[in-house]
Amino acid sequence: MTHNVPQGSARAAVPRAARGFRQLPERAGAWLLPAPPGSPSKRRKEKRGNLHGPLVRPCFRRAALLLGALAICAPPSAAQTRAGQLSHADLVRQLEGRSWEVRAARAQRALNLDGRLDEPDWETAEPITDFYQSQRNEGLPISERTEVRVLYDETALYVGFRCFDRSPEPTRARAMVWDDPRSEADDLVSFMLDSYHGHRTGIQFVTNANGMAVDLFQNGETADTRNKDFNAVWESRGSRTPGGFEVEVKVPFKSLRFEPRGPDEEVVFGIGFKRNIPRKNEESNWPFVSNDSTWYRPAELGHLRGLRGIRSGRSVEVRPSVLAGRTSDLDLRTTETRKKGAVDVKWGVTSGLTADFTVNTDFAQEEADIQQVNFTRFSLFFPEKRQFFLEGEQMFQFGLPQRADLVFTRRIGLSGSGEAVPISYGTRLSGREGAYSVGAMNIQTRSSGETASRNFTVVRLRRDVFARSNVGALFTNVQGKGGEFNKVFGAD
Repeated sequence: MTHNVPQGSARAAVPRAARGFRQLPERAGAWLLPAPPGSPSKRRKEKRGNLHGPLVRPCFRRAALLLGALAICAPPSAAQTRAGQLSHADLVRQLEGRSWEVRAARAQRALNLDGRLDEPDWETAEPITDFYQSQRNEGLPISERTEVRVLYDETALYVGFRCFDRSPEPTRARAMVWDDPRSEADDLVSFMLDSYHGHRTGIQFVTNANGMAVDLFQNGETADTRNKDFNAVWESRGSRTPGGFEVEVKVPFKSLRFEPRGPDEEVVFGIGFKRNIPRKNEESNWPFVSNDSTWYRPAELGHLRGLRGIRSGRSVEVRPSVLAGRTSDLDLRTTETRKKGAVDVKWGVTSGLTADFTVNTDFAQEEADIQQVNFTRFSLFFPEKRQFFLEGEQMFQFGLPQRADLVFTRRIGLSGSGEAVPISYGTRLSGREGAYSVGAMNIQTRSSGETASRNFTVVRLRRDVFARSNVGALFTNVQGKGGEFNKVFGAD
């Protein structure tokens, strides 16, 4: 009886009853070695004397068996080449060199965003099914069937996921709220859009079977260059099915910035899709992402074609707010009433430039910072949470953010002791036109206690050169009421 050995295995198939040999336990790389003298498997009696007698014949048998084992354990590359199969390295190179494109279909009627891909328009869209694993088994097709379809109309882009799962274990979907931190353990689907098609930045949209929404702005090539506080306007709905789950996502073109085109000219986006199956520790992508690369690299996205007659629009958003409060002191029988009004305006100047205005700004409704205890003599770092400063934040980055953070907006509206300082007004312009990225900001604060009023000004200009490089300049100025100032010029 012999053992059937898979191709490429380190073990050879040899007879169990081979005289003078013992078989080691089933381990990768286990060889058949001569049994020690006196072992039960060596039943033949050893004899001394004639060199052509029984002592010599087992040696020939051993040599023949070892030669056979070496022949079977030889690298299978030659056989695979003859059979037309690819090695792992050749497969990865072939996938990396492939062109990845998908065409969006135009929806003929309004879509009902309910988490089910049951409208007839979804069937007219080209399905994307060729996902390849980047984690677990690099280069192999995804283990669970996955379909992605893309539709659009005059106002929005629609992405539909149909995810199958043969496991009886239910789909993992615990996260239900916006930017839920528990989402990393769920069965997730996501896609990245590079609406400028400049291969430098992108927006990631992540969701699950509950329709949970997580969005991030990618301004680099690693996970460290993501802006997790970025928030876009979009919708997602999900539903569980007997064989898996489905997800529908709607991204209004007003939430994207792209170069305007004529009514009959095609607009091209960069796009990529990903599915995570945590119970298998599996991550699969379209286009293929090798272990030497990263999903966070907009330069390696595929191309979304077929978009015609779309515009991002010049939207105007006005958000007025009123805050009122009353404090009473029963002992002194005094009452203090406070009233405060504010207004924020966002204006899409062009399809690539956005202007923001704020008057009598109040950030009381913004997300609170995580409490930290500091026992050192160094200041703690708190990320920016105020929406006015977050949108377009990447336009003001200079050099390497880890080494030169020249524009740190958290200091605007704070005194030296960390007390809040009221902001009178602020203006900002950010965006992109052609090969140029522009950022300008002016903020005026009021006097508060011992802190005098100040004016903060930032101007940033950057131009793309070559495929993945840019040159730029930065100017910042902090002007005090008494004439003191702090000016910084920089080039990168």
